[in-house]
Amino acid sequence: IEQKRFDIVITDLKMEGTDGMQLLARVKEIAPTTNVIVITGFATTETAKESFRKGAFDFVAKPFKLSEIQNVVSQAEAKIRKI
Repeated sequence: IEQKRFDIVITDLKMEGTDGMQLLARVKEIAPTTNVIVITGFATTETAKESFRKGAFDFVAKPFKLSEIQNVVSQAEAKIRKI
């Protein structure tokens, strides 16, 4: 993310070696217009709220259907086209 810009980033909250919430904050710091979609198997109201406070485009709880994530990505793409 520091070397290349992305329109959309999908990140998990729990990853080996890094934290998705920290990644979300870093992406928004470097590229505020990047749409970040957070996924997690540990969804709580608090983690969702924190994600949105840090600038997440959307928050998707696992397990999810492929169509759900495709829909969120389509919504992010539509937002990008409007800018």
